[in-house]
Amino acid sequence: MVIRRTAVFFALFLSLLASSASPAFAQPAAATARQTRDPLHVLLITMGPGADPWEKFGHNAIEIVDLETGSDRCYNWGVFSFGEGVSGFLGFTWHFLQGRLWYSMQSDPAGPMLEAYADAGRSVLVQELQMTHEQKAALQHRLQAQDTDANRYYLYDYFLKNCSTMARDAIDQTVDGRVAAALRDVPTGTTYRWHDRRLTADELWLYTFLDFALGHPIDHELSEWQESFLPMKLATHLREVRVPDPDGHLVPLVMWEKQLAPGAFQERDTPPRYFFWGFLATGLAIGGALYALGRLGQRFLIGRIAFWIIAFPLLLFLALLGSLATWAWFTDHAAAHWNENWLQVNPSSLVLLFAIFAARRWPRVALRCAAVVVALSAFGLVIKILPWFRQPNAEIIALVLPLHVGMLLGLAALAHRRPKAAAQQPDALTSAPSTSHSYPRS
Repeated sequence: MVIRRTAVFFALFLSLLASSASPAFAQPAAATARQTRDPLHVLLITMGPGADPWEKFGHNAIEIVDLETGSDRCYNWGVFSFGEGVSGFLGFTWHFLQGRLWYSMQSDPAGPMLEAYADAGRSVLVQELQMTHEQKAALQHRLQAQDTDANRYYLYDYFLKNCSTMARDAIDQTVDGRVAAALRDVPTGTTYRWHDRRLTADELWLYTFLDFALGHPIDHELSEWQESFLPMKLATHLREVRVPDPDGHLVPLVMWEKQLAPGAFQERDTPPRYFFWGFLATGLAIGGALYALGRLGQRFLIGRIAFWIIAFPLLLFLALLGSLATWAWFTDHAAAHWNENWLQVNPSSLVLLFAIFAARRWPRVALRCAAVVVALSAFGLVIKILPWFRQPNAEIIALVLPLHVGMLLGLAALAHRRPKAAAQQPDALTSAPSTSHSYPRS
């Protein structure tokens, strides 16, 4: 059954050489015949983005079809586990917080794997790679050796060592570094952050968190080699690579390609530019509400209650986020180091949270802490005039700085509140000096 499915599946692929393959990847008749006589075939499978947060950046795998033995395996490096039970999940979370996530490579039968991705609404692109028989056999042996419990695990990095870079490196090693030679020096005009924003824009919480959590290391311009951390970009850039055939002629690495499933999730071509105004409007709305409730709380209890209903959860969230941002500087999350957003959200919010509880006894302490929070945030804006601070974090500043200012002004208003009775003016009729006189009776 497996052999029959493989034969039918690959017969379709071979028919594409003459009918559906793009002219850019069509080969001369002799080369095509030589390839079809080779029982080994190497294909790069690229799956587009999906619905879940970890699917936004796509996925890929290397498929090796051996018509002689009937084997058809997809090797992918994107396997991870949240662990079993509470202890397993806590272990996963601890490794994540340290920046030491262990991923693994595993192989699966190609047919069910491709069907599962297509059924999930993921696009599926197949590209056959042109290699000599010796290169294909060497790649097959390397992947089979890695597909063991002793060799399958590796330390994951979002940008430098993921499912796509591992597939890229395996292909590059097989063709004697031809992929790196073709792509390393070609600039793209994009950055890691640019792609993060582009691919997560439909998940606002993920977009905001990644934009906040990642620092300067992701803001340099990428080469096509570096940009291949994205499976979709790897598939695109491999079209430019040329490799020698058995006769020594340079031919395209991608012999042919076919889109097997269109996919329900479309990628943005560029990051959204209008998000800044939404972040600014949100920051101004919440900051303005805090100030207005602080003024209202000068006279009315309902104003003070409403102020704290907003302020306490907000400060708690900012304190937690600031603590995580500080923690990240001391972990293996290299992409989170040297993050200017630390000036916007940092442990000073945690200090302010504790200071508020002591505000009745030391009213000026909370105000001074709030002023420090505002000063750090404003400093993060002012230093933008210097050439060393060019992290593109205008959206985070637009959201957070108005919050801090509104918190400070609201606290200042509450600190100067007047009791309602003390605020009332004396009644002119009842408190005016008496002008009546008593006269002696006649």
